Amino acid sequence: MEDIRWFENVVKNSSDSLWRMGQISRVLQDYRKDIQYQWDDNASKELNLRYLNPHEDEDRKMMNLFQLHEEILKQLIHCISQIHEKFLELNQLWSDLERIKIKIRDEIKNAYANYDLYKENYSKSENLLPVIDDLIEKANSAIRP
Repeated sequence: MEDIRWFENVVKNSSDSLWRMGQISRVLQDYRKDIQYQWDDNASKELNLRYLNPHEDEDRKMMNLFQLHEEILKQLIHCISQIHEKFLELNQLWSDLERIKIKIRDEIKNAYANYDLYKENYSKSENLLPVIDDLIEKANSAIRP
């Protein structure tokens, strides 16, 4: 997550640079508007047509693309943060699953041990059934005249 914080700082710094570039461009265009009535000869018209107007158009396009780029980077940061959160949740669920798996394994081991004990006791009780039947018969014959 440290890398994403670094990336967020880079985007913020580029946002600051973008803002400064926009300010510089705006100052230049404002200055051009302020002097357009004083600077109205053929040479200035040629300079405007060949250099300054195209520069203004390219500057506007560049600023729009930079802003789009910045917005995409911010969306990317948001997506990466969400992925990181989901990864942490998944990691926690995986740990929970591992604990449950160990608990189930222990429960199965206990169930098999209890089943073995049940079989042993069942076998002993079946072996005692003839003895019990004999004792019941002796008790019945002692009671009967």
